[in-house]
Amino acid sequence: DESPSEVVITGVNADGNGGAPRGHWTRTLVFDAVGRLYVSVGSMENVDRSEYRSRVRRFNVAALEEEGSSSLPMEFSRGEVFADGLRNE
Repeated sequence: DESPSEVVITGVNADGNGGAPRGHWTRTLVFDAVGRLYVSVGSMENVDRSEYRSRVRRFNVAALEEEGSSSLPMEFSRGEVFADGLRNE
């Protein structure tokens, strides 16, 4: 059985340079042990001056589910900046 897909994070490509042919078109998504979602967007170039990319953002999806909140999908730019200044993490 395949579950229906659900959009959880929107606006990942909102800087206009979020995918091929410029910049990396893949994204890294990881959940930690308490249900927080980490989303990374790699840099667009070797030296990326954009503050929108080259960072890892954290979203507390588990807290939303516990609260019964209907705040999904969440906007990428509103995620907590967990790490900044990274290149292609």
